[in-house]
Amino acid sequence: MLVSPINSHRAEGMNVWLEFGYFEWLKYARPWVKLVDTEEPFFSVNVIEGNPEPRSSPVCAILEDIIDVLFSILTVSSS
Repeated sequence: MLVSPINSHRAEGMNVWLEFGYFEWLKYARPWVKLVDTEEPFFSVNVIEGNPEPRSSPVCAILEDIIDVLFSILTVSSS
């Protein structure tokens, strides 16, 4: 599937933005965060957890999106 490599690349970009504090760029990640592979959201949460910076509004928004993705992954897998 072509979407998977593209979204994997975008997830890597999002994690770099999180890791290096480019929080204002996270607004560009929000539309496609729902399409990332299963392991990507877990890695993103680890990056957010490991970043000592205060939680800005863009980080909180992307974290909410990631939590929604994780919830739907867990809901589908437990059905």
